[in-house]
Amino acid sequence: MKETVFDIAHHIFYDEVAQKSDADIDFNLSNKIDFPEIKFIPRMRVTLPLPVEFTGKYFFEGNVFDNYDDYHDTIWCLFLASIYHTGAHAKVSEYTKYEYWLQDKTPDKGWKVIDYVEDIKVQEYLRKFYPEAWENITIINTTYDELYKTKTLKNSKKLAKEKFSEHFIVNASNEMSELKERLTRTDNQEIRELIPYLDFLYKNQHILPENVMPYYEHHHLEKYNKFGKNVKIQPKGEFKRFVENIDELWVKEKHNTDKMMKQYEKLAHNLHFDEIKISPENFGEFLRVRNVSSKLVKKLRSELKMVSNVVNSPTSQDMGLIEMQKAIQAEASQNNSIQIFEQDEHSRQNENWVIIFDTSASMNLKFEDMKTLSLCLSEAANELNANRGTWGMYSFNNNFIVVKDHSENYNQQIKSRIGGIENKGLSLIPDAITMGTRILAADINTEKKYLIIITDGQSLGYSDIDKEFKASLELAKKAGISIIGIGVPEGITKFFSATISTKDLRKTVSSFIESYTMLARQM
Repeated sequence: MKETVFDIAHHIFYDEVAQKSDADIDFNLSNKIDFPEIKFIPRMRVTLPLPVEFTGKYFFEGNVFDNYDDYHDTIWCLFLASIYHTGAHAKVSEYTKYEYWLQDKTPDKGWKVIDYVEDIKVQEYLRKFYPEAWENITIINTTYDELYKTKTLKNSKKLAKEKFSEHFIVNASNEMSELKERLTRTDNQEIRELIPYLDFLYKNQHILPENVMPYYEHHHLEKYNKFGKNVKIQPKGEFKRFVENIDELWVKEKHNTDKMMKQYEKLAHNLHFDEIKISPENFGEFLRVRNVSSKLVKKLRSELKMVSNVVNSPTSQDMGLIEMQKAIQAEASQNNSIQIFEQDEHSRQNENWVIIFDTSASMNLKFEDMKTLSLCLSEAANELNANRGTWGMYSFNNNFIVVKDHSENYNQQIKSRIGGIENKGLSLIPDAITMGTRILAADINTEKKYLIIITDGQSLGYSDIDKEFKASLELAKKAGISIIGIGVPEGITKFFSATISTKDLRKTVSSFIESYTMLARQM
């Protein structure tokens, strides 16, 4: 059983339908878009919408639903249809081959033709290889076709246009039928073979369907009307099982997320952030960054794991695994000075890490390296604290952005958020430090606490911000928190427990290991 909605969507898209690696195509979920998106530069990137609640209603793919309980089947049927549809595009569509044909075309009209042609290939692929999914998608298509016809009957001008198009389509049926037959006969079509049909469709736009399905990818979204209100769709078979599973997971995730965000809103009281947000997602970017930083990640993981953080404890030598040979020797010689316990990393005390990444515009020149560093620190934090401590990760500009809450597991969704970290906005450094201090102060069960902030130290956002910067550092120190500043300028290094230069990423990692080792043995 998959752990999250993202896990289910990821599995169906990559493993079942597209049959491609997540290193080849980016796939993400977002509550910031209305319809599925497919982008092609510099590589294919698929983003699917999630339902959004507002004033008690739910909005999804151009639909509005009065409540969730009565219409969750429809929402997740559309969601699954989007996964299968875009996954099929990732499998069978080659959008780059249309670049030359599009050069002298109006983009809106050109893409309408391309979408029509590629959707024919997608429909045939799903019908042939995923008959049960296709049966449910056909139910969706029929439902929205009927809805579209009802709306058309109420619009006399549109109805007249439909009648004319129907008459013309009869005359053009041979062209359309031949195109469909050619597209479904072979998997790959040379563009030169399609150009006559593309040109025909481009010149006769009125014969193309106007009712683009809500689960389709949409170009120029502002031109599309809303689809309907309280549409009812009942899933069947395996599709229904997936719908029920996603429904259960999403309700649970939404409850946890709402609860989590309310806590952050309280912690942000009297701070200057415009908004508390959750990081956007980009799992493909995470994979690419991790691939180039694999050696640094390995170095951090292995060396930090060996650092003992048990300090000045009279009983620390009396813990661990008994070494039997030494125990026999100590007993035979009556020598109490012989250490009979094997000392290993399991004698570590619990720790709490808060990693905060400054993603403001002033970090632009260092952003890629510092994003790599933040990924390295997240991997190390999870290795170090997974069983004996806890950790969270955040980014900030004029907003405070949750990448990983302390209560969340380090799963694919969290990794996607790390990949989705963006570079923009102002730099509210003192507010971020204060927020990190409040998060750590709320943990009353852990003594060893670290606030690790990656920043250039250039605060910007309101008057007296530099004064507030120093005050926030003093507040953290008084709370017994070790503050590691990565990239801060020399003039303010004295306010940190340790500071690290960012001129060279490898040296930065080595310096972090040294600083952490020093602090772990002092605290």
